[in-house]
Amino acid sequence: MNPGGLNNSGIAATALQPGDVRRLPEISLLQGTVDVCREIERLEALRVAMVAEIDERPVSFDTLGFRSVKQWLTSNSLLEVPAAARILALGRMLNRQREIADAFNSGAVSAEHASLIGKFCETPPRGMPNEALDSCRKVLLDSAAGPTATTTTVRSCIARLERIFESDELPPSEDSERNEFQASKTLNGRVAVKGDLDAVTGEMLLTALSALTKPRNPMDDPAGTRTPARQRADAFAEILRRYLDSG
Repeated sequence: MNPGGLNNSGIAATALQPGDVRRLPEISLLQGTVDVCREIERLEALRVAMVAEIDERPVSFDTLGFRSVKQWLTSNSLLEVPAAARILALGRMLNRQREIADAFNSGAVSAEHASLIGKFCETPPRGMPNEALDSCRKVLLDSAAGPTATTTTVRSCIARLERIFESDELPPSEDSERNEFQASKTLNGRVAVKGDLDAVTGEMLLTALSALTKPRNPMDDPAGTRTPARQRADAFAEILRRYLDSG
């Protein structure tokens, strides 16, 4: 995938401006587009490595100017908090998973595929022996390599490995040890939430939200004109309010 940079196509693609592309001959246009894609991949890997290095170093608050690397990154780029968080999480994982880092840094796999493989390797099926990890990692990296690889391909490969190493222990849908719920403040003072819950906990949440988002008479309840996502957010706020009011 030519991770080292641009091919020598007779035109320095990175020096072009959007207004220049209409004047390019077809061959140069095609090659230049590929070159730009390769350069973006290289810079993306470099950004992940640099953000992870900033996070790992004891950079003082006075130097950084923010309480977290994530907030610093969003304030110095067009990235939003969720995207910055993904970059930081990827960088941290790659520091722990050198084989995946080598594949990502060389341009063999994408950031999304590297994240999926890293999650599998760091939280493998409980029935998988430790000695199988290296071979499973290689299988996943092979499935994610090259421009023909898709997220569906990688997810399918992960699902097959999970079935191979199924154990008599709880299935993922019942395993509360996998539960995650994250809540973080954004730069504009709002709070972003993200979670992954077992089936029982998730069903309790959906039931509680559903009870507070049932259709009502629009004449009596203007909330009926709001989007489903807005109604769920309001229902979640009502659940929290009732809990706090209960003392």
